[in-house]
Amino acid sequence: MKRLASYCLEALASDDPSGTCADKVMDQIEGWLRSKGNLSDDRQSVTLGDGRIATIDRAILTSSQGRLAEIVVTEPRPDGWFRTAITFAESEGTVAISVDLSAATSALAPVYVDIRCPRLVRDLLSPPSPWRYQRTPLTSLPVGYEGEAGGDAFIAFAWDPARPVPIVAVSDEYGSVFHPGIAERIAGDLAGLAVVVRLDPQASWRVTRRKGKEWSCFSGAIRLFWPQLAEDVSPYRHPLWTPSRLLASMPDSEAAADRIRRELRRRVLGQSAFAVSDPPLFLTLRHGAREEELSALRAKAIVGADYKALADEFFETAVKSNKMIAERDVEIENLRAKIKGLQYALQSKRVEHPEVDPETETPPSTVEDAVLLAMDELKDDLVFGRAVTDGIGTLAQDAGPPEKILTYLRILRDFTRTRKQGALGTTAIKWLQDHGAVASAESNTVRKSPREQQARTWDYGNGEQRVFDIHLKPSDATSPDRCVRIYFDYDDARRKTVVGWVGRHP
Repeated sequence: MKRLASYCLEALASDDPSGTCADKVMDQIEGWLRSKGNLSDDRQSVTLGDGRIATIDRAILTSSQGRLAEIVVTEPRPDGWFRTAITFAESEGTVAISVDLSAATSALAPVYVDIRCPRLVRDLLSPPSPWRYQRTPLTSLPVGYEGEAGGDAFIAFAWDPARPVPIVAVSDEYGSVFHPGIAERIAGDLAGLAVVVRLDPQASWRVTRRKGKEWSCFSGAIRLFWPQLAEDVSPYRHPLWTPSRLLASMPDSEAAADRIRRELRRRVLGQSAFAVSDPPLFLTLRHGAREEELSALRAKAIVGADYKALADEFFETAVKSNKMIAERDVEIENLRAKIKGLQYALQSKRVEHPEVDPETETPPSTVEDAVLLAMDELKDDLVFGRAVTDGIGTLAQDAGPPEKILTYLRILRDFTRTRKQGALGTTAIKWLQDHGAVASAESNTVRKSPREQQARTWDYGNGEQRVFDIHLKPSDATSPDRCVRIYFDYDDARRKTVVGWVGRHP
């Protein structure tokens, strides 16, 4: 069987506001089994909705220290089996549950399963949730961070060296995210394994200012922050997806949202299969139950005095064996910890065949960053007039957003290179629109107005003043300082495109 994902939840019964957490968990486990289909009278199998019959194996260990229940559901698949193993324990007011998902094929072939968070885990984590993984509270809903104070709180949480779970940050672009409901959907996908947060623009900017733009997540971007940020010096181990990257080759934002959800499930759930370990409570109860069982057998055996010596000898041998098993269990846990570190190192590197590649460079965090980067990167194809600097100052620093402004200037570079090679085969505006940019020319009303023409007259990159007509529109916004326009003109003599203005709508 290939282990696909693992969950581990712990809580104190006193933290559950609805009563005894242990009883609630057992009820939810049984409810989950019933939700899968028709449960047999002996509760040893369940007929699934499509007619397949899944088997249910149950085992219960009890001791003076508490109880431990194990339930394994094995579902047949056309090419093998899918198994859900649930272990639940309670002892002295502490409760813990683990859920392991695994699969196997009947043939010698790789196992490919797009696994989802079990409904049982999502139900357990429905607010108010008493559950934690180590010290981190878990929930099935996104956590909001707002304002500068929220940014500071997020930094304290994300850069806590003891944080054991990943964070998926979904940045907010003035009240909206990349796709409606995406934060909630990702939180449901990764419930129990990651904390999904929603950062408003002020919180995002606070992170950028305090930690540097290489660690930022803003303007609708989505970022996966693995644990151990305090020790990590490479931001590229914590993948960032900007809206333009997410939308690349996708028909719409819904398809792009589905794709990034699959990518995040693949990364986080796959990591959990190696990194999540059973709570120590499980080992304690198993050892305690074995010792008490041995003691009971010994007591039964020495009822007859003739067998007392033999019973004592067997008991001592069994105790030594039990101690050896306990030592092996500890050794296994230590090896799992080493595997966890190795797997984290592997996971930090590029994931093989990702559905959507993360950014390989730090996107610009301000309009000025975007234009300065373009001036350096695109200088062989674009010329920037002196008024561009003035135009930048008319915009909010995060207008565009900046990453989109840089994308539009790169499209303008591609346009320039095509012009150098000959005819575009269509109009400049149509070519730009076909390549993902919103472009237009001024109306006749503007062209006939001397005042409007004067407002669109800027340096041509050579000291000459010219009127610019065609422009790109990275963003339309109700606020003037967020309504970005890029005015340009192709210069046949220099075989370059002159950018006369990057600023608010004239």
